[in-house]
Amino acid sequence: MDKIINPELPKDIEKLSHPFPLFKVFVPTQEKLRLFAARLNDNYLWVSDEYRNKDSITAIIANNFLLSNFNIWYEIGDYDGLLGFLNVVPGHKCHMTMKLWNPQIWKPSAAKQGRSLIRLIMDEFQLKRIGSESADSKVVHLANIVGFKKEGARKHDFRWNGKMFPLIMLGLTR
Repeated sequence: MDKIINPELPKDIEKLSHPFPLFKVFVPTQEKLRLFAARLNDNYLWVSDEYRNKDSITAIIANNFLLSNFNIWYEIGDYDGLLGFLNVVPGHKCHMTMKLWNPQIWKPSAAKQGRSLIRLIMDEFQLKRIGSESADSKVVHLANIVGFKKEGARKHDFRWNGKMFPLIMLGLTR
């Protein structure tokens, strides 16, 4: 029989639970998920046209918060945004997404705490890579601030109100 790979669990669960003042573990409520679903549908370049319908948004919410494989979500500020580390594979990789609906909260101290949280996740789960993607140049800029590098683009991969955008692939590696 093949050996079962048993990666080490994080050493500091308490630090992951309460990492930094601006970031706290997200506790989904019906109201917060309802508001998030509306933002996914309405906010510029958050979800491509083909997924901006009730069934797809419901599936996105369920997959990310209710049926999660191994996702870790943090609330930014007082529900000013969400930062998610998705499909975490300890010892290997994960995907990161950030949805910020109050950009005024993103100041130098927020960027510093964000970089520190990303390092904490990488250290605690011994990750070699965090990937991300966005069609929004402002999000790409924020990702660069916290250490992500552009790895390429998929032309015409994202559509918003019928207009095509490139989807920028981002990565942070060790």
